[in-house]
Amino acid sequence: MKPALLLLLFCLVEADDLRWEVNDLIQKFKIQMEGQHAALVEELREVKSTLQTHNQEKSKVAFSAGFGGDGNTGPFNTEITLTYRAVFTNIGNGYRPNTGIFTAPIRGVYHFSYYHHHYPISAGAGSHANLYKNTQRIASTAGYNSFGSFNSANGVTVQLEQGDEVYVKLHAGAWLFDNTDHFSNFNGMLLFTL
Repeated sequence: MKPALLLLLFCLVEADDLRWEVNDLIQKFKIQMEGQHAALVEELREVKSTLQTHNQEKSKVAFSAGFGGDGNTGPFNTEITLTYRAVFTNIGNGYRPNTGIFTAPIRGVYHFSYYHHHYPISAGAGSHANLYKNTQRIASTAGYNSFGSFNSANGVTVQLEQGDEVYVKLHAGAWLFDNTDHFSNFNGMLLFTL
């Protein structure tokens, strides 16, 4: 056999062996990539499940708090923010009893209500309280009774952005009554997210 032909035959055998080695490496790489892909898919499923659980928990928001105290509060010379300190529930921790302010933890539609009991401290005394969203007054209660006690209440459904604040202010010259029976309350709940 001629040396050129032998060299060609040798190259063909080497090329065939190299082709088998390349195919073997490609096969091993595919197996490795499939394993990594499966691991990434499983990790992605776990992250998605964790996020869904977190979002479900985050969308649970409700609070209810009583004013507390023992007797009349007010009147004051200026409008004051009421701090309802007897917290009955505070799911989502949006309500801060030390300030009386609810801060929306998530964008959505919320319902708020407040109930006040009044016990006249003098003839001609009345009560007036306002519900605020940030600095905008969105609802009010007012009452007057020259004898005996009376109640006032109001409620609104409002859209809030994350971080919006809702609170109740007692009007200047007004008062409210509460004791351990919790006649005066402030409540709020997330109806649905947006």
